[in-house]
Amino acid sequence: MDTRATQSILEFFHKINKLAPGLLSRGASDETIAVYLADLPNYAKGGTQIIAIDEIMFAHPDYSYRVLFHEMVHAADSYDRLSNSEAFRKIFEPKIWQAIALLESEGLTPSTAAALPLGDRRKQIEDKVRVETGLPSVYAAHSLGECLAEVISHWLAPEYDYTPPLGTIALLSSFVSEPALPNLVDVRFRQAEAMLRAREFKKALGQLSTVIGDDSKFYQAYSMRGYLHLNMKRYERALQDLKQARDLVPQLNNDYGFYDREWKRVSKLVAEQE
Repeated sequence: MDTRATQSILEFFHKINKLAPGLLSRGASDETIAVYLADLPNYAKGGTQIIAIDEIMFAHPDYSYRVLFHEMVHAADSYDRLSNSEAFRKIFEPKIWQAIALLESEGLTPSTAAALPLGDRRKQIEDKVRVETGLPSVYAAHSLGECLAEVISHWLAPEYDYTPPLGTIALLSSFVSEPALPNLVDVRFRQAEAMLRAREFKKALGQLSTVIGDDSKFYQAYSMRGYLHLNMKRYERALQDLKQARDLVPQLNNDYGFYDREWKRVSKLVAEQE
């Protein structure tokens, strides 16, 4: 990448950090979120950028604030602390279900609506969802996580004129503007992941039990502990943990389908062992 392109990128992220300083210092670890960007030629109309934020990587054909904000929100809320919170769900779950019903009446889903080509039909659907539900886009109805990312990105991006519904400003403002202190429970979970990668299974099991003791609703920890129990042939404990993980994931969470399928798969696997 040449010096000029690098300077342009640095200026871009400097602007992002001024608009939402908290997003660059959030995440589930005790470190700042890593953001990388590199040019990729011959994409779409003459080039794009590959942007990696922690483990999230995506391509987009311009320096779009909104797209970058959207992906940064996913990285900053990596354990669904805000999108799964009672305060966020109380406001946005009814709006999401309302939007889903509205789209179904048009023969669409949030994903198919978001994939409509730009034009009158797409604009009509988007406008209808915004006016009737207060969501910023049809894709915001896809899940709680996507709703959070769409709400914040449309709110912060200077190219959009969107204000979140009443009652959410205080909830979202601290998330996007205040530097976050490390969440020790999340840090311990990251340590458990590292122990698992190092095949230190007993250490990881103890660490996950500590995490669950600190936060009884941390469904990712139940899930990982369940797989460890399964690996150790402790089938009853594995089933208990995987069911607890599934039960803690809201239906509108991006991961609900995965946890539900895994619970059923492992239940069948255990039944075959007996």
